[in-house]
Amino acid sequence: MKLERVGLRIGPGNEAHSRLTSTHYERLGVPPDSTTEQIRLAYLHKARENHPDKTAGAEPARLRERQTAMVAINAAWFVLGDAGRRKAYDDALQAEADRREWERQEREWDEEAEEPYDWSREPNVLPPEYGRHGNPAAAIARLYTIVMFAVFVLLAIAFAYAVVRSGSVGVAEVP
Repeated sequence: MKLERVGLRIGPGNEAHSRLTSTHYERLGVPPDSTTEQIRLAYLHKARENHPDKTAGAEPARLRERQTAMVAINAAWFVLGDAGRRKAYDDALQAEADRREWERQEREWDEEAEEPYDWSREPNVLPPEYGRHGNPAAAIARLYTIVMFAVFVLLAIAFAYAVVRSGSVGVAEVP
């Protein structure tokens, strides 16, 4: 938990984490499907490479750079060296990748929406200019069609009633 106090929370959403590297795997130079032993060996190699004691007598900027790198390497080992923390980290990476993919798709959909829609691909749909807020003549024509259909239905019902009343068609009596 000491690493959390220096500002390196587990997970890719952390600003300090993002500044140091994109992932703990890249920080240690191993692929995400590496075994714990491979990660441990990579950690030891990077720790030997970047240990601040190796820069005895170096300028303060170089020493701070090595210290920062060592904190990042230790944070990577802290997360990837434990199976539970590694699973949580992998899940967070996957969630972040899913979120980025969703945002990319939304941008593509927004770009497509800016292009005018080709209404000729829709055989039974009228373009918007003939719709509710566009052409009033189209609205009147639709209303006329609805009224004529209703008249037709009423005439059909009246005709069926007249046929039944005249008795020319046998209808069973309901008890």
